[in-house]
Amino acid sequence: MFNDSVYKQIHGCAMRSPVSPVVANLCMEVIEESAIAVPITPPKVWKRYVDDSFVIIKEHSVSKFHDTLNAVDPKISFTIETENNGQISFLDTLITRKNGAVTIGVYRKPTHTDRYLDFNSHHELKHKISTASTLLNRALNLPSTAEGIRNELTHVSNALKSNGYPSATISNILKKKSTSEVIPSPEELVGMFFKWTDPPDSQNGFAVLPYIKGVTEPLTRILNNNGIRATTRPVKTLQQEFASPKSRPPSDRQTNVVYKIPCADCTWNYIGETGRCLHTRKKEHIRNTKVFKSGSNIASHAWLEGHTIDFENARVIDRGNSRVRKTLQLQPSQADNNGFFLYKLLVVKVLLRLLYFYLQTFNTRYNQSNYLIKCLCCLHSTLRHFTSKTGLVLQN
Repeated sequence: MFNDSVYKQIHGCAMRSPVSPVVANLCMEVIEESAIAVPITPPKVWKRYVDDSFVIIKEHSVSKFHDTLNAVDPKISFTIETENNGQISFLDTLITRKNGAVTIGVYRKPTHTDRYLDFNSHHELKHKISTASTLLNRALNLPSTAEGIRNELTHVSNALKSNGYPSATISNILKKKSTSEVIPSPEELVGMFFKWTDPPDSQNGFAVLPYIKGVTEPLTRILNNNGIRATTRPVKTLQQEFASPKSRPPSDRQTNVVYKIPCADCTWNYIGETGRCLHTRKKEHIRNTKVFKSGSNIASHAWLEGHTIDFENARVIDRGNSRVRKTLQLQPSQADNNGFFLYKLLVVKVLLRLLYFYLQTFNTRYNQSNYLIKCLCCLHSTLRHFTSKTGLVLQN
C-alpha cells in the first residue's frame, strides 16, 4: 500500500518473506553457472553470499563478463565495484592487495560511529554481553594477520569502553574466547541439530516478558524452574519511537489498540482496550451511553454525573497484542501525577496475567508447585496494596 493505493508485485520476491532468500539463492546459482559457462576469460575466484559476489578476474575481461551476467535475465541487473588503491570491501570484510599478497580485515563504512548498545542502558545483561562478545569474536577471527587482529582488538576495546563497558567485562570475554574450542565431527553436528529442533519434554511452554530490571529476572528464574522457557524483550524499541515510512490506515481504523475517551465537562477519562479498531468500539460506547447500558463505565459517568462524553476527541494511545492490552480507568486527580507509577503497576498486572495464563494452561503440573503459587499470591497481594493506596481501579 502506498498513498492509499494497493499495488500487486508481479516480479521478484516479497520483502521479509522467509522463502525469498532461498529463491534468490537458487536464481543466483542459475545466473552464475550460465555466465561462467560462456567461452570468455572465466573469473579466477568467485565467492558469493546471496546476491553479493566477490570476483577476481582479468581487468580486460570485466566489461564482457558484466554484460554476460546482465544478459541472462533482462529484469535482473548487476552493478560492479572495482578496487580502489588496492582495496575493496565485501560484506563486512576489507580485502587488501599489496605486493602480490591478499590480506583480510574488518570493513567499516565512512559513516560508522562505533555506537553500540550502551552498558548503562535498560537492557538485560546478557544482551550487552552478547554485543561485546560478537564484536570481539569478529576481531579475533576475521583479520587474516596477527597485526590485523591486534589492531582490531584495540579498536573494539576502545569502542566498547566508550559505550560504558567495564574493562573487566571485556577481559573476561577475551579470556573465554582464548580457550581452544573443540570442533565437533559431522555426526555430532547432526545430533546437535536435532537437539536444537526437538525441544525437551521438560519444556512445557514459552513466554516473552517485558524487561523491567529487578522484576523480570526472578520471574524468568521461576518460569524456567517450572518448565517454561522465558526470554525478554525491551519495553521500547527504536522502531516504535520513529514513524514508519509505509502508508498505514488511520489510527482509529487500526486493530489491537489501547484508547482514551475524555469527558467534555471534567477531567475524567476512560482508558480501554480492544482487539478491534477504535472506530467500531466507539460506536458501541455511543450506543451504550444512549441506553445507559448496565456495566458500562462511560454510560454510568455520563448519566450519574450529568456530563457529556467527548467522543469526537477519542484517540488511540498505544497498541499491543492481547496479553499486554489492559483496561485502566483513572480518577481525575491521578491522571497526570501517577504516570510512572501507573506504568509500573501496568507491568505488574501484565506479569500477573502471564503467570495466571500458564497456571491455567499447565494446572496439572503447577498444582504441585507451591512456590510458584506463593509468588503469584504475593504479586497479587502487592498489586491490591498499590491499588488501595492510590485509588486506582483496574478492570479485567
